[in-house]
Amino acid sequence: MSLLLLLVAPSAVLATPCSGLYGAEALTCAWEQDVKTCMETSCHGCSGEPCQLCREDTEKIHDCCQKHYHSASPPLMCESAAITEGVKACVQAECQGCSGEQCQLCQEDSARISACCTQHDVSDPPQICRDAMKGPCDGLQGDALGSCQWEQEVTACLDNKCAGCSGEPCQLCRESSESILSCCNEGEQEASQPEMCKAAFETTMTKCVEDQCRKCSGEQCQLCREDAERYTACCKQHGVSTKVCEAAQTQGHEHRREILP
Repeated sequence: MSLLLLLVAPSAVLATPCSGLYGAEALTCAWEQDVKTCMETSCHGCSGEPCQLCREDTEKIHDCCQKHYHSASPPLMCESAAITEGVKACVQAECQGCSGEQCQLCQEDSARISACCTQHDVSDPPQICRDAMKGPCDGLQGDALGSCQWEQEVTACLDNKCAGCSGEPCQLCRESSESILSCCNEGEQEASQPEMCKAAFETTMTKCVEDQCRKCSGEQCQLCREDAERYTACCKQHGVSTKVCEAAQTQGHEHRREILP
């Protein structure tokens, strides 16, 4: 029976991924198969998630593609890996001289990655470029979408407020609770406040009330901090909307915060 099968369909038994291909297509296919074999060897012995990460390592793929070069158009996996490594090198060059957390933030900056990706004119960009081109609010809906859009408005506003600065003054500008709160007020939307706005609001209101109650002492001080009118005045002083103030006031009652009477 097995002999009969071999006689009837020998091509089915001997078929390879490159069967039926000729010329340049055959060379490209052979190149791809060599790279896959190379990657299997590189990741031999792994299992689970580490194995998947190893097989998706573009540096390893790029190395295998170079080791098994054929005089033909590169397979898509080689082209994608080469572009990815090129983008990484571009980003590293842009971030040269950085250190610590600053370096990580620089290398993960979507705008910087996108700029490096544009140097490669390809119809099918690699994952690193697709991720960089994604909007931070993609896939969100409803309140989560509104809150995300609000946060993006605040970030853009801070970019404008702190334009032209550098070093520590720039960091202080972007971390100023009053600057953040001002931007939060400008970009307010019908959605839950972003966390950065909540933190800036609480810090600014605390400082405002503390400044007004600085000369008090004892029970008088506590009454000063719990004065709803004083809190409302601080809200108005910093241009915070009534809606945001009232929502924080309600939250203050629930959590018994002195700053939110």
